[in-house]
Amino acid sequence: MGEITQLIKSIAQQDQAVQTFPAKVIAINRESGESIHEPNDAYTVDVMKADGAILKNVRLKASVQDKDQGIIFIPKDESWVMVSIIETIETRGFISQYSEIERIYLLLKDEASSEGIDSYFQMEINPSTFQVKFKEGSNSTTESPSFKDLVNFQFNADKTLKIEFFNDEEEPNPLVTASLDDSQIAFSFNDTDGTSLLQETKLDKEEVSIIFSEGYEASITKDLVKIHKDELNLELNQKFKIEAGGTDLKAAVTQLIDAIKNLTVTTPSGPSVAPPINVGEFIDAQMTFNQILE
Repeated sequence: MGEITQLIKSIAQQDQAVQTFPAKVIAINRESGESIHEPNDAYTVDVMKADGAILKNVRLKASVQDKDQGIIFIPKDESWVMVSIIETIETRGFISQYSEIERIYLLLKDEASSEGIDSYFQMEINPSTFQVKFKEGSNSTTESPSFKDLVNFQFNADKTLKIEFFNDEEEPNPLVTASLDDSQIAFSFNDTDGTSLLQETKLDKEEVSIIFSEGYEASITKDLVKIHKDELNLELNQKFKIEAGGTDLKAAVTQLIDAIKNLTVTTPSGPSVAPPINVGEFIDAQMTFNQILE
């Protein structure tokens, strides 16, 4: 890139009168709120020639009216480019070479079926993101075009990967999202309109966790399994630990066995004497529960 920049600057300083000439990008004419695809789309730039003359709306693609397909290289602001002139008319100039590129945008279109639906493949590349989308759009001549995403694949420079799947209705939110980075993998499943989380699963080198909306939550590590819902908690380590309504199972079993050991029964001769004669069996049962429950 540096060699190309120096070459363009050298040609600009010589001010050669050629059909293709160097110029500096002074404005990128982004679509902003008018874009039918992406808000950072741009189809033309304004440039300044070496003599200070400004050319507006220099094309980045052959037809700036056809925004449904094509490949666009968007130069960096204030970078040097080579501008070529169509039929010597400067108002019909286009960028033929670049020194620095901000973004590459590719859009392929499969013509509409009998139902009036176009299929699109969209790819964007910039220094921080590689993104691919499959989407559909209406080709109505009476209404503004509308588009919906079907699949979105995005890989970022921060080592994160995201894949989204959308439903067949006009809903902007994904049904399923899978994300990956250098520490974990995550999957989330949403309801039919994509607005409410139904289930989420996360995996990393230490833990696997699963969350159901309005349902159970579970996590697994090499040492511990936990399941939770409302006031119910279950843990499995070397032993089981079960809690419900603020009371754990071990405490309840201990309380029951202690009550049995002190049990007295009314007889014709009067109340029996505690503890019962088989109290040893209850003590053994209590020790067994203590080996299982925490």
